[in-house]
Amino acid sequence: LKSIDAAIEFGLFKNRISGEFAYYNKRTNDVLINGGISPSTGFGSAYQNVGEILNEGLELSLNTINIQSKSFKWTTNFNISKNYNEVVSIGSLSADAIGGGTNDTRIILGKPVGTNYLVRYYGVDPNDGLPIWLDKNGLQTKTFSLDNRVAVGKVIPDYVGGLTNTFSFKGFELTT
Repeated sequence: LKSIDAAIEFGLFKNRISGEFAYYNKRTNDVLINGGISPSTGFGSAYQNVGEILNEGLELSLNTINIQSKSFKWTTNFNISKNYNEVVSIGSLSADAIGGGTNDTRIILGKPVGTNYLVRYYGVDPNDGLPIWLDKNGLQTKTFSLDNRVAVGKVIPDYVGGLTNTFSFKGFELTT
């Protein structure tokens, strides 16, 4: 299976409270990746269908009718989702051969799409005022080197959500 989607929808109290709880798991194959190619082609890179990405997550939405009369209605909509994202394959490309982003954000096998790939900053040496960096092994150094870059975080948030209130009065509507 490449994709699983399952959801439960519900409504309570004549649908004054309704919502949905959903789970998804999807593997996307042949993802377009801008990868390096032989310079003899006259180009430095080309889009290739070589990637595979896993997305798995949960979504919850709740809708309520808080007040309802002939001339006034107040509704609230709330949603939240959590997505797990992982690069499963980049074909024969290496992380350094993949273009795009700012080069501080990488597509790295086994990590989420948009992994921050940076030299870690430790602080300032109070004796000489020079910056202190961490090498790949987490040891302090005063020598900055791009060779000490490691995966330090991701650009995709752990949770995404929203809250909307809608007020309707005699044909006028305000949404916040």
